Amino acid sequence: MRIKVESVLSVISKPEFTTSKNDPNQKFYKIGIISGDEAGMLGCSEIVYGQVEAGNTYVFKGEYDAQWKSLRLTSATLKK
Repeated sequence: MRIKVESVLSVISKPEFTTSKNDPNQKFYKIGIISGDEAGMLGCSEIVYGQVEAGNTYVFKGEYDAQWKSLRLTSATLKK
């Protein structure tokens, strides 16, 4: 099951991507986010990673995958 989500979050960091140990061509992207007094790292697509900048707030859309128990951000729109 996949659950769609939408949330307003501020980007606080963009660490370098990591690569798979089994396949060095497979890259994983994450961004540091903050919402209120809670902060953490969320996985995202390469497109989202390229669109966002630390210090800005965005409306993110994402998808929770129940099979893999993971949340991945799939789009970002700069909040005005």
